Amino acid sequence: MRTTKRGDEGIEGKSPLVILTKAGIQILDPGLRPAGVTRSLRRFPFLSVTFRYVRFFLFLAVSFCSFPFLSLPASAASSYAGSPNEIFQFGADARAMGMGNAYTAIAGGASSLYYNPAGLGLLNGPDISAMQASLIGGAGYENLSYAQNFSKMPGAWGVEALNMGISGAQQRDSQNNLTGSFGFQETGYGAGFGLRNVIIPNLSLGGSFQGLSRSLGGSSSDMLYGGNIGAQYGPFFDNMVTAGVVVQNGFSGAQNTFDRLPTVVRTGLAITPMDNLLISADYGDDGDYGIGAEYRIWMFAIRAGYIPEGLTFGAGIYYKSLEADVAMVNDPVFGLGERFSLNYRFAGKKKEKPLDAYTESYLEAAKKELNLRNYLNAQLALEEALGINPAQVPQEWKEKLKLLESFNNALDLKERPDEIKTLRSQDQAAILAQKSIFSYLDGHDGEAMIWASVAAGSGNKTMPYIDFVKTMAYLTRMKVSEGDLLPPAEFVSKKMETALQAIYQKRFADAVKDCRQAITINPDESSAWTRLGSAYFAWGHKREAKKAYQKALSLDPKDVDLKKFMEMYIR
Repeated sequence: MRTTKRGDEGIEGKSPLVILTKAGIQILDPGLRPAGVTRSLRRFPFLSVTFRYVRFFLFLAVSFCSFPFLSLPASAASSYAGSPNEIFQFGADARAMGMGNAYTAIAGGASSLYYNPAGLGLLNGPDISAMQASLIGGAGYENLSYAQNFSKMPGAWGVEALNMGISGAQQRDSQNNLTGSFGFQETGYGAGFGLRNVIIPNLSLGGSFQGLSRSLGGSSSDMLYGGNIGAQYGPFFDNMVTAGVVVQNGFSGAQNTFDRLPTVVRTGLAITPMDNLLISADYGDDGDYGIGAEYRIWMFAIRAGYIPEGLTFGAGIYYKSLEADVAMVNDPVFGLGERFSLNYRFAGKKKEKPLDAYTESYLEAAKKELNLRNYLNAQLALEEALGINPAQVPQEWKEKLKLLESFNNALDLKERPDEIKTLRSQDQAAILAQKSIFSYLDGHDGEAMIWASVAAGSGNKTMPYIDFVKTMAYLTRMKVSEGDLLPPAEFVSKKMETALQAIYQKRFADAVKDCRQAITINPDESSAWTRLGSAYFAWGHKREAKKAYQKALSLDPKDVDLKKFMEMYIR
């Protein structure tokens, strides 16, 4: 942004004197020199006290590692140097700056309001973030952000305040005579929101409003404002990739100036190729870009990035809810500079609902829908839970979602309301079909096929249940046996008979299989356990026979003949 003592095209007056660049104030007029500069006009002076001690240790660590690289000459200045949008491009998080500000697809805390408001949809509890940077010549920059979850929807709202300025600069005329002093200040503010699982799972959408007040020498001021919209999608590709896009200043306006906050479309991609490693990249249609990486080791993180101005480096410390980060940036105007930020996540209050709570709610809803035999609704609930926070969803339920989706698609339930009604009925066949589905979701394909067979038998082999058993056969890659499509009691009786025949014919594996199938339907049938023991005994597997006989006796302790047989032949 170009700003003058008495103004130019933006503030009515004469020639330009000062340019605010990416890192602070650059004095252009030869009659103005920074000899008497004292310090920044800081809106948030308490930040310097808060940051002083933690930043010292991080600064030493990052400086030692990065100095050989950052001492290299910087490239040309950023494409937005001198832009009215400067304060909103400087950065608001040392973690992001250490990664080359490639944060469009990563943002997920209070600083999301600055980088991509859609990231507020990922907030998991009240969050506050603050950053401070001391620039050359006494100029300074501060940022303070706060975000909090909504109480009745997955997402959050946030506010931010920013300040960049310098004061006490000596003003001299063309003859180098002291004529006074001046100060320059930019104050920014913003408010916005982000929602998770909008339209489709894994999608976050957000919007924000930002304003900028500029003043020079206390006598000239103007105001600019704009609106941002953003989106984040992911993770996808096995929870490895997240994508983001933000339109900055999609609409804008101003007072007392012809300047406008420029419209910029910025896209980003973040990849987690392995545990603890994050790689990200951003590109804006204004030509600005950034590439960064972060690697976490226990409670520490090390970072590196690349931007048009050169390399960036950073480090962070995580302790419970507190995060402290520092970044070193080689700026083309002010040279090597340090950026420091703190982030703290509060414990949520009862009126607030952290993101993880929504995940748990959807998981509970999915379980409830499965018990009610609402299989499509259960799938939707699981997709919502996974879309909000995949890390919070147990792997077991991630696998169940894949299987449930396969089942619903194979049976084409979305297009068959009559089938949905049949599976939700209160008759025995529907209850048996539910057991088949639960076995399939638990990974027990054989049991799933057995329950599907007796469900079809109980449903009098009507078309809905014939379709059901064929679907389960397709999903489990098992064959449908027409003779097994029987009601439960008849199925058990048949399997007991075929098991006995198999024992007589010395087909012991088949006998064990038939007994196991009978036990699946009626695990409390003592005679089935006795016959299983006999199959194992005849097969020569006395240990397995003993276990089966003991189970039979636990169900029928009065079986004297079995007791005598075990005393004689099994010890």
